[in-house]
Amino acid sequence: MSTLRSPGRAKRTSRATVGLLVMTIVAALTLGAGTGASASTPKAKEPAIPEGTTLRVQDTVAGTFRVPLEASGVLKNAPYTVEWSVGASGAAELQALQAGAIDLTYLSEGPPVQALAAGQDIKTVGVWTAAGYPLWIVARPEAGVKKLADLKGKSVATSKGTVLEVFLAQALADVKLKAADVNSVNVLPTQVLAALESGDVDAATIPGQLFTTYRKAHPDAVVLRDGKGVLTGQNYLLSSGAALSNKATAAAIGDFIQRHVKAVAWSQTDKADFIQKLYVEAQKTTPEDGKFLDGITGKQQYVTIDDSVIQTQQQFADTFFDLGGITTKVKVKALYDKRYNAAVQSAIDSLKKS
Repeated sequence: MSTLRSPGRAKRTSRATVGLLVMTIVAALTLGAGTGASASTPKAKEPAIPEGTTLRVQDTVAGTFRVPLEASGVLKNAPYTVEWSVGASGAAELQALQAGAIDLTYLSEGPPVQALAAGQDIKTVGVWTAAGYPLWIVARPEAGVKKLADLKGKSVATSKGTVLEVFLAQALADVKLKAADVNSVNVLPTQVLAALESGDVDAATIPGQLFTTYRKAHPDAVVLRDGKGVLTGQNYLLSSGAALSNKATAAAIGDFIQRHVKAVAWSQTDKADFIQKLYVEAQKTTPEDGKFLDGITGKQQYVTIDDSVIQTQQQFADTFFDLGGITTKVKVKALYDKRYNAAVQSAIDSLKKS
C-alpha cells in the first residue's frame, strides 16, 4: 500500500514548458551535504517486519525511483506501507534523511560524497548501475567548435558543485585538456538554455530533457559528447544511521531493496512499458524522446556492494576534491553499509531462475 504527499509546483523555464524536467535535473544532479559512518558487517537475513510498519521513501518529481516499482507491480502485498514524498534537490533529500523525515531515497554519485565530507550520518545501502547518463556537452553552431578539443579557451556553461561539472572535467580529460583550459561559467541547470541562446557562452553541459528541447529548437547545434562511459555509472540507495538503527525500518528496507532489484530488472525486460510509464506518462516526453533518453542511460542492473563499487566512487570523490567541490579528501568506504548484500544477491539469483 502506498500514499503520496503532494510535491510543490515546479517552475517553468523562460524558453519552454520544462518545469517538470528542470525539477528532475535539480533533484538528480544537485549535490547535497554531509555523511559519515563506517560500513557494517553484512547480514544474511533481516528480522520479520512488524505489522503497521511504514517506510518513508522520497523520489524526484520525475518519478525515476517510484514509477518502476509501482508499474512493475513488485510493491503489491508488501508487508508495510510505503509513504512517498518528493524531493526538490539532492541537498533537500539528504537534509530530509538527516532530519529523520524520510527513511530512504536515491541519488547519483555527488550528494553522498558531499554528505560524507560534511559528516552527516548517511549510508549507502544499495547500488545499481547504468551504462551512461543523460548528459551532453553541446556547442552553439556559431561558436566555431567542431570537436571537444576545440573547447580550449572557450566559455562553457556548467553547474559547479554538481555532476555536470565533473562530467565536463572528465570529458575534457579524455581529449587531454584540463578543466582550467576552458572558461567555466557557473549557471544553474535552469539557466543553461538561456545562456546558450543568448550567446553568452560558446558551449554548455546540458542534462536530460533540456537537451532534447534545445536540439529541437536548434537542430544545427554541435553535440560534442554524451554521457556514455563518463562518471561512475552508479546510482545509490541511501538511508540514515537513525533509520537503520530501527529494527522495523531496517527490516522493511531489506524487503524493499529486494523488490527494487526486481523493478530495475523489469525496466530492462519490459522496455516499451517502462518508457511509456516513466518518460511519456510521468515525465511528459514524446515516445521518441523517451526512447532516446533511455538509450543513453542504457542497461541498468543491481550489483552487490564490493571493493570495485567503492573504488569507482572513490575516483569520483578524488576528482570532485580536485575541482573544489569538497574541501577535504574523503574515504568513501565510510559511506557503505553492506548488510543487504545477501538480500540483493538472493533477488538477483531468483531473477536468473525465473
